[in-house]
Formats: sequence, structure tokens, C-alpha cells
Amino acid sequence: MPFWRQEQPSPTWQPRDTLSAATLLHLSYRDRVFGRDSGDKTARVWNADSGQLLATLHGHAESVLSAVFSPDGQRIVTASGDKTARVWNADSGQLLATLHGHTDAVRSAIFSPDGHRILTASEDSTTRVWNADSGQLLATLHGHTGAISSAVFSPDGQRIVTAGWNQAAEVWNAASGQLVATLQGQTESGAEGRLDRVLKAVFSPDGRRIVTTYLNQTAEVWNTDNGQLLATLQGHTDWVLSAMFSPDSQRIVTASDDKTARVWNANSGLLLAILQGHTDTVWSAVFSPDGQRIVTSSAYTKRVFRVVTLSEIADLLAK
Repeated sequence: MPFWRQEQPSPTWQPRDTLSAATLLHLSYRDRVFGRDSGDKTARVWNADSGQLLATLHGHAESVLSAVFSPDGQRIVTASGDKTARVWNADSGQLLATLHGHTDAVRSAIFSPDGHRILTASEDSTTRVWNADSGQLLATLHGHTGAISSAVFSPDGQRIVTAGWNQAAEVWNAASGQLVATLQGQTESGAEGRLDRVLKAVFSPDGRRIVTTYLNQTAEVWNTDNGQLLATLQGHTDWVLSAMFSPDSQRIVTASDDKTARVWNANSGLLLAILQGHTDTVWSAVFSPDGQRIVTSSAYTKRVFRVVTLSEIADLLAK
């Protein structure tokens, strides 16, 4: 079983007007990161190593809630509380298209794996599919009875999974818009009446499983084809904000408001490691392409953890 250790000190982002405590930093294409600020309604693209500002995306009338690169790194799509998503040139920051149609805040927007479509999730209870080049609306997915916090394509682009505040994630046929399966999550909402909200739902790289995260400190793993619950990941002590599979689909890393990230066996749900060191909410945790490193992101820092094998531990003990 592998162990994890922090590999290097974390770069610290200085708190400025453009990088407030509420800012989310996202690891992105070609060593770039996004910063978003609720005060001036922009998104900014930074060099991840130097912190140099590369582009500022102006145009939204409300806070920018998410920002994602296209697969080829040439475009960016942003989602906003102003009920729109916008497509930008990643190098120049030029606005290419505005996606109108939602009647409430757009929580997330993402490109399809081939870059030809955009998927938006909104608090108006719908998910919409758009032509990424023309901005034309291609389909509207109805099914959730509450706000939708995220929506993503499967790795092959054939399916969509949406995460809703109605205790469920839903799997859709991306071509027909037909509902394929409903992943019914936690049923106890707690005193606040919202602890069962699904925050994120993502596919494994092989497309065979989905992991969902909740406000109630858990995550769940599901069979994509039949909607069967395979494992429940329990151990976090606060909201689980994101989850990601390793490139081989065998592990899952979760990020939480409890200031930790955790690594799990994706098949059994067994906890493998607790990644500590952050002093604030861990917003995201991602595997490197080779699966040997995990990068965790908090408000001002990101930390890199490297897998340490039993043979390496044995070598250290022998010295």
C-alpha cells in the first residue's frame, strides 16, 4: 500500500483585491491557474509558478462562479451569477460568445472532451448543452427539482452526470438528452435541511464509476451503468467539496472544509491516507497525470504530496 508525504513547500498567493480569501484557485492548462473575485466580477488567469497576471476576463455582471479551459487550452468558459456563461480567447482574454438562456445563476460550465460542446449547470434546475463554436443551444436537460451545482461529460463524451441539491445525481445520454439513471444519495437532511445536497459528481477515467460528494461529510461511489451504490467514503469532519479519481481509476482523492484531503481505495472505500498541512478549507485536490502526486489547493496555498512506496520506507529504515 502506498503512503503519501508532502514533497515541497507550498507557493503562497498574496492576498490582494484580485485574490481575496473567498477566491478559488484552480490548477489548469499549461501551468496556469484561475483566480476569481466576487468584488469586481472578473476572472483572472495567472502563471502558476511566478504568479504573473496573464489575462483579465471582463464582462460578467455578477460573481464568476467557475472557470475552465477547453481541452486544447485555446479557450476558457466561465459561469456566473448573472445567469450566463461566457467563452473567451485564453491568450488575449477576448470575449468570443455569451450563452444566454438560464433563468438563475449558472454554477458551472465545462467543455466536452472534444471541445465542441459546452455543458452548463444552473440554479434554475436545468442543465444545458451548447455548441462551443456558435453558442447555439443544443439541448436542455430537465429532471432535478432543485438547483444543480455541477455537470460534467463522461471521458468519451457519451454521457453526462449532474449533481443536484435534491439529494440526487442524474446520468444522461449526451446525444439524446434521455435520463439514464438516478443516483439517490443521502436521505437525512439534518437540522439545516440541506446536508444531503450533492456538491459534485464526476466520472472515473474509465467511465465505469461516478463519485458524488455531499455537505454531510461523505462521498459515495456508484456504478455508472446500473446506478448501484458501490462504496461510501466516511471520515471527513466537514463538507466534502470535491473528488477526483486517479488516472487508473483505482483511487479517489477528496477535498474538504475540514482542512484535509483524503485518499481512498475506489473499489472498497478504504481510507488510504489523510493529507494534512493546510490551515483553511481545501477546495480541490487533483492527481498528476502519472498518479504519483496529488496537488491540494486552499485559499492562498497549494501543496504537493508524492506517493512513497513500502520499498522506499524500507530503504530509509535500513539507513
